Amino acid sequence: MKKNVCKVMFNFGSSHFTGNITEKSCLSCLIQECLPGKMFFTVLFIIFGFTIAAQNNALDFDGTDDHVEVPDNNSLDIINSITIEAWVNVVGGSTNGPRILSKMWEGPYELLVKLDGGTSTCMLILHDCNNVGHYCEGGTDIANGEWHHIAGTWDGSTMHVYTDGNLDDLYSSSFTGTLLSTTDDVYIGSQNSYYDFFEGKIDEVRLWNDARTEAEIRANMYREIPNPTSETNLVAYYKFNETSGTTADNAEGTPALDGTLNNMTNDDWVTSAAFTGPKNCLDFDESDDYVEVPADPSQDITDAITIEAWVKPGSANHYQNILEKGSYYDDAYALLVKQDIQYIKFSLIGIDQHWGYGPVNLWDGKWHHIAGTYDKNGGSNNTNLYVDGYCVKFETNTGSITSDPLEKIYIGGHSYDGNLFNGPIDEVRLWNIARTAEQIRENMCKTLTGNESGLVTYYNFDNTSGTVLQDFSGNENDGTLTNMDPATDWVSSSTFNTWLNVTNSTWSTATNWSRGSAPVSTDNVGIVNYQGGTSPIISGSVTCNNLCIGLSAALTINPGNDLSVDENLFNNGGTTGLVIKSDATGTGSLIESSGVDATVERYYTGGEWHFISSPISNAKAGMFSGMYLQSHDETSNNYSDVTLTTDPLNVMQGYALYNSNTATAQFSGILNTGAVGSANNVTRNGLGWNLVGNPYPSSLDWDAASGWTKTNVENATYIHVNNATWAEYVGGVGANGGTRYIAPEQGFFVRVSAGQTLGTLNMNKNVRVHNATIFFKDEVADIVRLEVTGNGYTDETVIRFLEEATPQFDGNWDAHKLFGTVAEAPQIYSTANEFMAINSLPETEIVPVDVKAGVSGVFTISATETSEFETVILEDVYTGKTTDLNNNTYTYTYNVSDENRFIVHFSPLGVDEPEKAPVNIYSYNKDIYVTVPGGTKGDIVVYNIMGQEIANAPINSALSKVTLNKSGNYIVKVLSKQSVVSRKVFIK
Repeated sequence: MKKNVCKVMFNFGSSHFTGNITEKSCLSCLIQECLPGKMFFTVLFIIFGFTIAAQNNALDFDGTDDHVEVPDNNSLDIINSITIEAWVNVVGGSTNGPRILSKMWEGPYELLVKLDGGTSTCMLILHDCNNVGHYCEGGTDIANGEWHHIAGTWDGSTMHVYTDGNLDDLYSSSFTGTLLSTTDDVYIGSQNSYYDFFEGKIDEVRLWNDARTEAEIRANMYREIPNPTSETNLVAYYKFNETSGTTADNAEGTPALDGTLNNMTNDDWVTSAAFTGPKNCLDFDESDDYVEVPADPSQDITDAITIEAWVKPGSANHYQNILEKGSYYDDAYALLVKQDIQYIKFSLIGIDQHWGYGPVNLWDGKWHHIAGTYDKNGGSNNTNLYVDGYCVKFETNTGSITSDPLEKIYIGGHSYDGNLFNGPIDEVRLWNIARTAEQIRENMCKTLTGNESGLVTYYNFDNTSGTVLQDFSGNENDGTLTNMDPATDWVSSSTFNTWLNVTNSTWSTATNWSRGSAPVSTDNVGIVNYQGGTSPIISGSVTCNNLCIGLSAALTINPGNDLSVDENLFNNGGTTGLVIKSDATGTGSLIESSGVDATVERYYTGGEWHFISSPISNAKAGMFSGMYLQSHDETSNNYSDVTLTTDPLNVMQGYALYNSNTATAQFSGILNTGAVGSANNVTRNGLGWNLVGNPYPSSLDWDAASGWTKTNVENATYIHVNNATWAEYVGGVGANGGTRYIAPEQGFFVRVSAGQTLGTLNMNKNVRVHNATIFFKDEVADIVRLEVTGNGYTDETVIRFLEEATPQFDGNWDAHKLFGTVAEAPQIYSTANEFMAINSLPETEIVPVDVKAGVSGVFTISATETSEFETVILEDVYTGKTTDLNNNTYTYTYNVSDENRFIVHFSPLGVDEPEKAPVNIYSYNKDIYVTVPGGTKGDIVVYNIMGQEIANAPINSALSKVTLNKSGNYIVKVLSKQSVVSRKVFIK
């Protein structure tokens, strides 16, 4: 046998190897010899690095003594006009009014929260140059535990407060002159070092020396100011994006205005969901609710358009309007749904009034994202409909949209033609461009900033009260709630859940998410690329509804952990955007149905052959350059080297891989999903052994109730464990660790049934499961599991009694014994019908078993599982010794020449009256066997058919044997004090 040495160099991340690969061990398969001609390549594996752009942090104040102090500076003497704004999450604080920002008691300016009888409202207090106090108070309750944006302004005359971007003056004061100038420091989270401490979270504190308009406040509410050093009137700006330390950086750029944290620790830098939603939505009642938006030139869209929204429609017998400009029979553009025909209508006057798609189930109680796009100059397929980010219909259309400048926009209904919506609506967006599929998916599960190019109107519905639906696009297309109750129609929204990109990368940490809770199975999840921070890592078992991974964003599934995406998975981050990790502890698992780019790792121990399979559709053999990669040929039952780096790793095909050192491979490409396989894809031109593979990044369930096509294929699987051992599984029983579950990226053997030349093995998504490890010894009755140990190795075989089984080989219930190639390893198998690793038989009293190895040794046979058999006796034919395996093990000296050495004797199944101590009489070869309850005394007498006594023997153990040298029929009588039992037996 030729021994080959190959000089290689490869790089796995930070681990490097340069040296020799030697055929220390052979491929354990049906072929019992090593194969020459291994190949040489130089390999370089690159672990792709990636960074994510955002610290979304805030400061958490305890309401006792926490505060931030900013030293006095001339720029803080704001006298002619002022704006103070911040995001706050109020828990409580001083009953005098916890301060958000203050320049001391009776100083020039303070923004605070007024606590009054359980409600929290915004208040601005100013003192003029004569030290006369003035205040403006809001009317909107800032609910505890929710993020709200508040702002106070004075333009030299009139004071205003704004809550969540809405003018919110319950009481407003007017005065002229200038504000008081003092040398006091500015405090955030308190009035000074001693009083009026704030309890809760504060983020995005901004101090201006001008009075910001409502439009200006809205323009930057949902985003960090992009270039704060260039903002003329910005005095100080605290993003609070630090993660540790006692300094709050002034992002405006003046170092002297950096704040100092007092009585606070690193734990007070916490996650912030200030910018991100969804927070709330509007609930429409189908009776008379709708939102009316005045006509505006920005809405006169003609050549390109996108309408999108999140909806959860309820029952209705008519079209339900999401957004419509004009009326039902004369709308310029509209997006509607209809339940009875499960239809989406995308109406564009001047193009095709009745364009749409169905059936689609939007009435399942879940939130759904709907979008329609049209681009006059978009060429073919320029009109598209999307449901949950997936394009469900496309067409080619021509023309311009006919828009009446006087027509208003309506959301959730119409003033005169109905089409009233039943259910909640959220995140309505109108664009004067046709958004691409990637753009729609990128922004589906996150709050917009409002300054996106082409955005005409944007409603995020994140109010808690009021009759105004604000437009955050900058076009001031505010809507008015009509026939709606602000007290009940503003409701909490569960539209999506956005990752906040903080220093903690743990998926399950509640504060890492915009909704304040880790995603559940009904959540639509967005992994977004903010600036700084970390990408999420899944450790555990996670399920979500839709999942969108954004550009430059990333998601990692840790080894041994799993993710299920029930609907659509979108990955704009490419192969680095979704990484499934693997190490010695296990491999991550993913079940999804979209087929996206990903990097799937697979850990391989060194010095062993592995059977592998690719989880991606475009893998090439070159990824294993420098290793031994071989394909198996069913006709010859031989292996051959894969010699070209460009050779594809075919989907669902298994390969043999050997690498001398432990390493982690990376499959980078499009994940396999959906149906895999074709007709007549497995053969029996030789012995019928086909090396196939798991094509998915999750485990397979070989016994799945649906999803498999197994035509002319035996029902057993064979997985290479190591050079000494194979794991077999068939019909609910496994040997050597074989189970119904086939691991990700695992190659395995199946066999085409005898007498057939072609077979079909196909699968679809229904066979996928996550890394289940159920072992069936507690689930399957009437089996005996025998184990042999010796020379440091262990092997097992299973005997099963099954009414449906036959004495011959049965592809549904039996599994062949495949032998390893380690000479020192003992291997046990039954020989009742061929060499079987798992042998299913009808009821019988005896089953012959055997053990073989390449060298002599001392071996021990034991029964690790015996179900409820009262008697399991191992007979060593060579020595005549018998051992009750229910109570003992059997150790013996093995010689290489040993064959057909053992017989296992069983008590009969289904004894109705166990207290009567049954006697069993049967024959095998030239021997008559009698089993009796332990302690029974008596005699065995054998008669020929003439009634002549030809042999007798005492009952000397639970199993007694009488050997006859002649074939024929005999009568055996067993006489004891308990009973006399006779039975006819036949000797071959």
